[in-house]
Order: sequence, then structure tokens, then C-alpha cells
Amino acid sequence: MGLTRRVAGVSLVLVATLISPTLAHGDAKPNSSDNQVYKDEIEKYKIDFALYRQQLRKYEEARRQINAKFKAAIERAMSDNKPAELLAASQAQKRQHSASKRGAVALATSQRDAAMANLGVGPTPPPEPMKPWNPQKDRRDARTRR
Repeated sequence: MGLTRRVAGVSLVLVATLISPTLAHGDAKPNSSDNQVYKDEIEKYKIDFALYRQQLRKYEEARRQINAKFKAAIERAMSDNKPAELLAASQAQKRQHSASKRGAVALATSQRDAAMANLGVGPTPPPEPMKPWNPQKDRRDARTRR
């Protein structure tokens, strides 16, 4: 039992001496190439985000036009049936005009839904690039957490 403890102790010391210089190296900074890659990704992100905003404006404008047409169709259905509804004498005539109004609203709604489905889903924003890892910042954060 004494021999296995010695072997375990010696191996532990060897492993600790091999690992400790890499952990103790406090001057680790992100590579300048990592920073350059990050800066390039940021520039690409800015271009992609500008393109996304332009696509989003076009998408929102198309949605506004679809909704404006829908609103106009609803208002037209209401205004077309209002005088006939007022002049209707019997309950059957009133129900008939009400049914035609509901039909016009249903038609306008189905046209709007079809136009929105044809328009599709709005554009998605580009993902933001990740900052390069900075070991010194991590070490400082670990100290402040204690």
C-alpha cells in the first residue's frame, strides 16, 4: 500500500508541474489575428444589418399596403350595405343584408390572409459576432466573484 501511495503522489506532482506553467501564464492576451477577425466580422455584421433594415422596411411597407387594402375593403362593405340595411323593412331583408355584409368581410379577410401568406415571414436579423476570448478578463471576473 505504501508503494501505490508513492506512485500516486509522484504522478500527481508530475502532472501538477506540467499543468501549472500553463495556468500561471498571466500574460495571455487574445491574438491580434483574433482581434482582426473579430473586426472583420463586425464590419460584415454592420453591412448585413443595414441590408436587414432595408429588407425590414420593404416588408413593413408591404404589410401596411395589405392592411390598407383590407381596411378599405371593410369600409366599402360597410358603406355599401348601410343604406340598404336602413331601407330594409322586414327582418328577412335585414338578415339578408347582414349576411351579404358578413360575406364581404369574410372575402376581404381571406384576401388579406392570402396576401400575408404570400408575403411570407419577415426578414431575420443577422447574428452578432462573438467577441474573442480574453483570459485576463475572465481572471479578473473570477477575483471579483469571491
